[in-house]
Amino acid sequence: IDLTASPTLTSISGIVNYVDINVGDTPSVSAKFSSFAYKNAQQSDVTATLTAEQLAAITAVEVPLNVVQDPNGKNIGTATWTYTVADGAFDFLAAGETLTLTYIARVDNNFAPNNETAFVPFTILITGTNDKPTIAASGGEITERIGTGSTETDTVTGTVAFTDPDLTDRPVVSAEISTADPFRYYDAEGHDITATLTAAQLAAILAVQVPLTVVQAAGNSHNGSATWTYSIADSAFDFIADDETLTLNYVAT
Repeated sequence: IDLTASPTLTSISGIVNYVDINVGDTPSVSAKFSSFAYKNAQQSDVTATLTAEQLAAITAVEVPLNVVQDPNGKNIGTATWTYTVADGAFDFLAAGETLTLTYIARVDNNFAPNNETAFVPFTILITGTNDKPTIAASGGEITERIGTGSTETDTVTGTVAFTDPDLTDRPVVSAEISTADPFRYYDAEGHDITATLTAAQLAAILAVQVPLTVVQAAGNSHNGSATWTYSIADSAFDFIADDETLTLNYVAT
């Protein structure tokens, strides 16, 4: 859960049992991938509607099984199959989604004059968990216009980009002023004087901590972006003296 691109190997094993009434036979077991079924988090079968990206991810986990014959087996015996894949290969499965891989076990009796075979299907069920998206955001800068009381609007925009390994997730971007560290104020020499601001300065800063407008990009899927916009009348910055700087810290989610 919440672990992306993990190289840790995930393994599961099972048994194929066989009985051959001919005591002189020495059967052997092999296994081959056959088919798959995909269910969404509501457990509806969506196999027929998968995207090319999902199909490619599924193909990557249709790996050959390692089949080990019973060293003591003769006409009656067993073989052990093992399925091994890096956990990161399943990142494409969202929480609650399931992928069922069907393999076909084949038993050959290896009787040279007339080899006979038998087949039986078995399944491996893989259940998805959530993988957190990766997010990156760009900021921006505004320089206050010279003069007092300007009614011109200052606007700055930036981008938030995201990548979600869960192929059916559809992330939505939002942004709010940070509650832990909403702003920093620096004097003309670049010194952080946030802790020494007056009540009047704090009130003026609070007034410019306006909500951002966030627009999701068209065509977003599990990967995508959004554009944020900060817009305010220039006069709201009149309290900032020459070369002083105010940094507003917003958090994109």
